[in-house]
Amino acid sequence: MDDDVRGALATLLEPEPAMRSTVADDVRRGRALRMRRQRWLAGGVAAALVLGIAGLVGVPRMAGGPLPTPGAVTGLPSAAAPSTAASAVQLIGYWRVTGTEDDGAILQFGSRDSTTAFVLWRRCGGAIGDWRLSPSGAMVMSSWAGLSRGSECRGRPGALSPRVPWLDEVIALQPDRTGYLLLSPSRTVVAGLVPAERSDIEPDAGPTDVMADLPAATDADRHALTAAAPPGSQPLDPSELVGRWTPHGPAPAHLELAGDGTYSGAGGCGHGRGRWTIDAAGVLIATGSPPVAADCATPEAPSVWAWVWLAEARGARLTGQTLALLGPDGRVLGTLTRQA
Repeated sequence: MDDDVRGALATLLEPEPAMRSTVADDVRRGRALRMRRQRWLAGGVAAALVLGIAGLVGVPRMAGGPLPTPGAVTGLPSAAAPSTAASAVQLIGYWRVTGTEDDGAILQFGSRDSTTAFVLWRRCGGAIGDWRLSPSGAMVMSSWAGLSRGSECRGRPGALSPRVPWLDEVIALQPDRTGYLLLSPSRTVVAGLVPAERSDIEPDAGPTDVMADLPAATDADRHALTAAAPPGSQPLDPSELVGRWTPHGPAPAHLELAGDGTYSGAGGCGHGRGRWTIDAAGVLIATGSPPVAADCATPEAPSVWAWVWLAEARGARLTGQTLALLGPDGRVLGTLTRQA
């Protein structure tokens, strides 16, 4: 075989570079993957010309390739998305937002009290919420409280609004040469994230400044953040879970999983809401809900606050009309029955 052909085929078949374990390495890997894509394309053309292969050469699909169409929770990232389990831990920190109406704001993953909380620090106001990331790169975020900050901003319309529309679009995280990209189901870029520091948060945070402190992640936190599908779970399609579910318990309650990736629940004196999805590897992720009032901490709470099970779950098992939500270790957190 001609040397040019051997070189072209070697380029096509050369293995992917190993995934690294730090944000800096993820950034370098993103650059290396783009260079590799160019080499693949060049090598493929050379091989096709010399060997007379009809049509285009089949270039291996890059990790994080095209995602399904938007609009439904079934539009999930591929299990081959380029994010790794370690990325959930690496994400804890401060990131400057680019490419949105909140351009320049600081997005903080993790707070002093929770590794899965986030704080969006805008110059005027901000938002507090919850996030989850699966090992394959599927991601959900939801904001549930406005943040009062900036003395010159107090009283300005919208400054305390918890709504952050672009966060509601996020369904995947992908490394980029400068940090990370937040993607929608159609794989359009929702926002970019570049590394930042705590000192980049605008001053005058007031009493909420304590939220700028990052948590000291425990081994249990790391396990929960990076857990794969637990033992006993099934690789369910999200559409199989869409509907209204009743938890097994003494009090009237329900959990409703919507096809647009949102959920809502009610039970006793509590209410929950957030976002959820199942990635292609069968990992279930769901954001937590706003804190529930202390007077709702009744003995029956575990049996009626099904959204708490959902936020802690990493997998599910469906048997007929009964749904079991499983924790990272495979333990059954709770069971629910589908309502007709």
